[in-house]
Amino acid sequence: MTAAPKVLVFAGSSRQNSLNKQLARLVAKRIEALGGVATFVDLKDYPCPLFDEDIETQGMPENVLKLRKLLADHRALFIASPEYNGFITPLLKNTLD
Repeated sequence: MTAAPKVLVFAGSSRQNSLNKQLARLVAKRIEALGGVATFVDLKDYPCPLFDEDIETQGMPENVLKLRKLLADHRALFIASPEYNGFITPLLKNTLD
């Protein structure tokens, strides 16, 4: 029997009552109900500096390393994100960078 896939779930919004954050939490619960393994993370708990190669040369910030490990430990990713001027939010763009 194969292990249930691990899915990392988060929202591209840091606002506490964000509809996207509520959706992400609901999706995580649904994944669990279907037998999967879901990890919901709030990006507000992982503040990262804006991407800057000068910072990168000094070593990756701790929260960047934590997020990188979370991504590596999961087989799938679910992102609920609002649209921001026709694109993803600055928070999500910086997180993915």
